[in-house]
Amino acid sequence: MLEVDWTRVKGKAKLVKVYALLGDSKLQENPQFQKLAARHEQMLEAYRTQKWDQALRLIDLLLKDELSHGMKNLYLLYQESAVFFKERPFDEKWDSVGSLKRHGVSGY
Repeated sequence: MLEVDWTRVKGKAKLVKVYALLGDSKLQENPQFQKLAARHEQMLEAYRTQKWDQALRLIDLLLKDELSHGMKNLYLLYQESAVFFKERPFDEKWDSVGSLKRHGVSGY
């Protein structure tokens, strides 16, 4: 299981984490998957703290990982979004919730 995004339920202030269910316990124990999961968490942290170059480098690595094939479209969305935000300064209070949809990133 990997966290993939945050969302906010309409009318609520609290953030809700969204997860992707991937594989079984055998996959979760796979050292290569554990490496991918750690890199995935690093990418989310870089993205959410607006470290666009770092996020983009990590996304490139995730896209090349053979175990991430089921997440390819998600990583492409994050890549497109990071490029978009890197070129456009915005509010420092940004929390990344709904950022893909709100800014017209394709496929979201």
